[in-house]
Amino acid sequence: MARFLLDEHINPGVAIQLRRKGYDAISVHDGEHLGLLDPEVLELAAAQRRAIVTYNIIDFEALASQWFARNRSHGGIVLVHEKTIPQRTVGRLVRALASVADRYPGPRALDDQVIYLTREP
Repeated sequence: MARFLLDEHINPGVAIQLRRKGYDAISVHDGEHLGLLDPEVLELAAAQRRAIVTYNIIDFEALASQWFARNRSHGGIVLVHEKTIPQRTVGRLVRALASVADRYPGPRALDDQVIYLTREP
């Protein structure tokens, strides 16, 4: 099953709700990782083979390109747009991420993928 690391702009309640539904999700809010720079968050996610989930599309698109150019592997990047799933709508994001996890059931199925959440399932 896909494993997620939620970036700091995502309500930590999303990770809690995903875990209640049986999905593997943690948030940078869960530990000492709050305030990490974007490259550090991607490094953390890659080390744990987790897909980073973020609203920070511009910076993480650039990081994905840099990692690709350097032939570096990561656990995946799930990009969410505020206009598609507003940050205040926790339930919508939970449903969308559960759908991603269900579509990519293998533990490494999201490796090196960049997924855009363009709509709620």
